[in-house]
Amino acid sequence: MDGSGAQGITISNVANSNAIRDCKVVVNSSGGTTSNGIYINAHSTLISHADIESGPGAGIYLDSSAHATTMDKPYLESNHVGLYLASGVIAPTVTGGTIQGNTTNISDNGSIGLNIQNAWPNSSTNTYNHVVWPNTDLFTVNGVQVPHNNRQPGDLSLIAWNYDPILGVNSTIAVNGTIYLLGIVLRYAQTITNLAAYLSVAATTATASENFLALVDSGGVIRGSTAAGAIDTATQSAGWLSHAMSAAYAAPAGRYWVACLFNAATPPTFARATGSNLGGVEAGNATAASFWVAVNGTGATALPGSFTMSSNTHTGAITACVGVS
Repeated sequence: MDGSGAQGITISNVANSNAIRDCKVVVNSSGGTTSNGIYINAHSTLISHADIESGPGAGIYLDSSAHATTMDKPYLESNHVGLYLASGVIAPTVTGGTIQGNTTNISDNGSIGLNIQNAWPNSSTNTYNHVVWPNTDLFTVNGVQVPHNNRQPGDLSLIAWNYDPILGVNSTIAVNGTIYLLGIVLRYAQTITNLAAYLSVAATTATASENFLALVDSGGVIRGSTAAGAIDTATQSAGWLSHAMSAAYAAPAGRYWVACLFNAATPPTFARATGSNLGGVEAGNATAASFWVAVNGTGATALPGSFTMSSNTHTGAITACVGVS
């Protein structure tokens, strides 16, 4: 296949219940990132033992109607994106195989019921094992009930939090101009739209356009933030301060931090769990760049272009409760 937007194999236009077996798709580099080895936009397709290497676009592209696509032992290597899942794709399944892209191994833009078992990313000894059972109220794994009975972030319409806010029985007032970083974990790729921090006492007279929430990755890159002035009014109410970022971010699995910056006549007060001793929060021998609870900047009136994570410090840090959705 060759040329911009070219497709090696296409199954579309309600061509449902088809199979692709034991094939190799060769993609010419002139195809650009819009070309795809296999493009599916129909229901119930089986892709078995497909070999797609060194293509500039997606190895396999599942569009929004590619429901119930099963991929058995695909070999997707050195494509721009290994496997691309469009928003709304229902019940895609991968069993075994290799999924590796030069930019992204798996680009999940909002699939539903993704099931990946023992696929290898060709970049480490790790495997993808991600199973979602939608519309399931109760099941057990080795006799253990899943999900557990304790509260989960989804019970508060969150994707992730750093801890359950019910544990925020203490409080500490924020310091104007201090940028607080609070670590969270995304176990699977998620699209983040909103950031939130739990305030036990409201701010008074917020300084215009000097209050922000931001999503920061492990390299210190700001992946999204609230716009200038967007949360000024919201800081003046107690409870969950939740606001949309200027643009949603399709976040790969990994560690992130919610950054909080406030400036006001009286800044807000964070609800928090533990006291000033952060020894139990961090893992043993944690470096500054990996601190879960940190301060990274003082005297600020706006967010920096990025953060130097090795400059994180525990001095002045607060174990505030934050979340993302």
